[in-house]
Amino acid sequence: MPKYDARLEAAHAERNRFIAFAFAVAEMVIEADEAGTTLFSAGTAKNIFGISNDNLIGKNLHKLIEPKDRAGLIKALDAFPAGKRMKSRVVGVPVPSGPPRALRMGAYRLPNKATSAYISISLHRANIAAGGTSPAPAIPAGGRDVVTGLANKEAFADRVQARLKNLQAAGETGNLTMVDIEGLEEVRTHLEEGAEEELLAKVGALLSSNSLDENLGGRIEKDKFGFLHESSLDVDAVTASIEQLVRSASPWAAEFKFGTATAAMDAEGLNEEYMGQAVLYTLNSFNESNGGKVQFGSLSEGCKEMLSETMAWQQRIKQTLATDSFTLVYQPIVDLEDGTAHHYEVLTRLNDDPNGSPYKFITMAEQLGKIAEFDWAVMERVFKILRQAGPDMAIPVAVNISGRSISTPEYVNSLTSIIKLNLDLTEFILFEVTELSKITDLQGANETLKKFREMGVHICLDDFGVGAAAFDYLRCIQVDYGKTDGSVVREAARSKFSGAFIKSISALCTELGIQTIAEMVEDRAAAKLLRAAGVDHGQGWHFGKPSAELPWEGEAYGAAAKPAGRADFNPTVGRRVTAR
Repeated sequence: MPKYDARLEAAHAERNRFIAFAFAVAEMVIEADEAGTTLFSAGTAKNIFGISNDNLIGKNLHKLIEPKDRAGLIKALDAFPAGKRMKSRVVGVPVPSGPPRALRMGAYRLPNKATSAYISISLHRANIAAGGTSPAPAIPAGGRDVVTGLANKEAFADRVQARLKNLQAAGETGNLTMVDIEGLEEVRTHLEEGAEEELLAKVGALLSSNSLDENLGGRIEKDKFGFLHESSLDVDAVTASIEQLVRSASPWAAEFKFGTATAAMDAEGLNEEYMGQAVLYTLNSFNESNGGKVQFGSLSEGCKEMLSETMAWQQRIKQTLATDSFTLVYQPIVDLEDGTAHHYEVLTRLNDDPNGSPYKFITMAEQLGKIAEFDWAVMERVFKILRQAGPDMAIPVAVNISGRSISTPEYVNSLTSIIKLNLDLTEFILFEVTELSKITDLQGANETLKKFREMGVHICLDDFGVGAAAFDYLRCIQVDYGKTDGSVVREAARSKFSGAFIKSISALCTELGIQTIAEMVEDRAAAKLLRAAGVDHGQGWHFGKPSAELPWEGEAYGAAAKPAGRADFNPTVGRRVTAR
């Protein structure tokens, strides 16, 4: 039996760590000796050099590089010592027809194997735009997912649309590939603290490095991602690299599942408006799909389906608004300190689908420019209900207002008028501003909301994001409440980042005199964690499901949703006369 060598095992572990790291930010890895001979190759060699990994072994890497870049690369490889990384550099590779292909190379030497270098290689995205195209615009504040570094869905759709216009003008094409890491949910339960964030950051770096440029990768949903890339890219090799990253983080993952869908970005014949809508429709179709499957293979096919579906939604929204075919339901927001109901959020249910979620309806109303009409229909009904109850009976309620509605002058004027007619009820109403990313003029929105606050209405920012986005919104908009995104609350128990974010944002809000609300509180453990983190109020099924009964009438007044194990809970005990 070979003698155990701890140093050898440590060296193997070090090599494996570097290769895993390299695959997180590069498309292939090569091991080369001092003379430049390739000893090992893995990744997208066919896409980079035009030959397979097997055929690349034994060839001299230096001779594959453009002569003008060869001497500089050799000098850089010779200069850095064992145990250190070489600063990445751009080199050219000859292409049979056309200009040289630009590559970005980085390298690392193992501490005990100084004669070999492990070289990470990626296409240099800044130079891929030759021929008239230009990189996608930078991701705006609040548009980046802080864990992966990728754009969020809305910002990603905007970036893809902008780049498509350039590709179309230059007569070039690209593909949009979407990846659903289905097996990640099972893996999460086995990961050590902080490992999930590290894994997702590597996935984000991998997708960015394989995109047309660094701003063309996106996190569409929790475990669903997308990236715009060259049509010639070996997508299977990219997904294999993602699987390798996941298995490195969780070797016990048994039947790991992937779902992928690639759509050709053939925007020919689509004007700018339809192009943007088709991109968003493609992403939404993938997001709602099971296993990452969509039923069309190109943007134009998706556009045809989108137009058909859009017409159906236009009719449904028009009919709903014309007949007021929706019902209001109320869900308690509870003081985490003493368990009393602080106020109730007003939610909607559609009469033609009373047990379903209105999410898709509201999303389509947003996209079709009808959300201000729907917001007004809800708001008008709420004021009528409050007027019927009167100041002596009413309990504070929160009503959702879309960021698009706040930016619509007609809606703002109507809302201002109804507030002025009901000034004795303003202490019982709170405006919860949603879809903050749709607000293009934060300063203008703040001025509008400031006028509402001066009339006695309290303001809450709904789902006000994570990371820099949350701080930016709080800096620009003066509010009374901030509601933390439900996805962050769900992950707080297992994610060091999410837990730390909730604590930091709660501390900041306390300093600014802003009360905090956490949604999607589903059990006692979550409520306890949030209370310890300094959150003021909680909302979720642990405290009560939405109910059509008015909070101040009949059975709803005397008995309400009781948290598990809290038979003494009564949301009317200690009820406030103001929303504060």
